[in-house]
Amino acid sequence: MWCVYLIWCANNSLYCGITNHVARRWRAHSLGKAARYTKMHRAMEMRVVACCLTRSEASQLEHALKQKTRTEKLAIWNSAKVQAAFVE
Repeated sequence: MWCVYLIWCANNSLYCGITNHVARRWRAHSLGKAARYTKMHRAMEMRVVACCLTRSEASQLEHALKQKTRTEKLAIWNSAKVQAAFVE
């Protein structure tokens, strides 16, 4: 199972990514060892917004989410049925 997630960063930005191991990916982001972006802008909270059966599906959803405006991403962050959340 592949999950698409959003991370709220210390600079109030949203970072989007995919993973097949949510807890491990959150740990890496929170330690600044996952993505250059979250190394520079500390990860504060992570929410899984969708899960897919294949990496391909998750990648397509991630791409679509990255194309959305900040307002649209905030709406997803606030109203999606969050399946998992991790907080710093």
